[in-house]
Amino acid sequence: MGTSSARKAPVGKFWRTAKTAASRFASGKEASPPQVQEVVARYLTALKADADDNDENFLPLLAGVAASLGNFYHHWEQNGWGAALERLRLNPAEAWNREDIIPALLDRLVGPGNKLAEAVARAALIDHLEPVLSVYEKFPPTQTFSDLSPINKISHFLGLALGRKLLSDLGESLEFHAPSLSLANQRQEELRAHILARIQALEPVGATDVSFTFDQAGAVLDQILTLVGQPR
Repeated sequence: MGTSSARKAPVGKFWRTAKTAASRFASGKEASPPQVQEVVARYLTALKADADDNDENFLPLLAGVAASLGNFYHHWEQNGWGAALERLRLNPAEAWNREDIIPALLDRLVGPGNKLAEAVARAALIDHLEPVLSVYEKFPPTQTFSDLSPINKISHFLGLALGRKLLSDLGESLEFHAPSLSLANQRQEELRAHILARIQALEPVGATDVSFTFDQAGAVLDQILTLVGQPR
């Protein structure tokens, strides 16, 4: 069950520990293999420890995308769809449909995806935007899209992004050591579901009339990293 070299996690003490935990979790051969939360916690420890040493640092990029996404939702909520597009330098008068607007939003909110961190963020943003925009039969949307604040929406996006990044970094260990492809896929889904389930434990926040900043996004990300890394 080979994987591309792009999916290999960085090296270092914490990464070795995370990959070992993932391998033992995937194999299921031990009487007491690592649990889902242990694998996720060790991975997040490695990801945070890597923050100052990696030129393509994922966490600051993720916070920046979350801030941009939060501001997009804020302006859509407060000023309408057209104003939100204008702030991203997109023409609200264009005949947008869901198939065209999502790639355009990805380019504005993340970037072209030339780096692995951007590619992961773009994939997570697709996963996030598809259900958000699928409720609208036509564009531009005229109704209010939600009574929840951008914080709730970016928390969902951050969970999807962390799940995708974990599988990108630990996917090789999971696939190589699982006794079958179906079990490897099951283990991957368990890890992803654990992250999203933990994020659902965050208290919902009501609608807000303030813009979203990078520092706020970073604070939400830090809260999620702490929460997800804790045992249930």
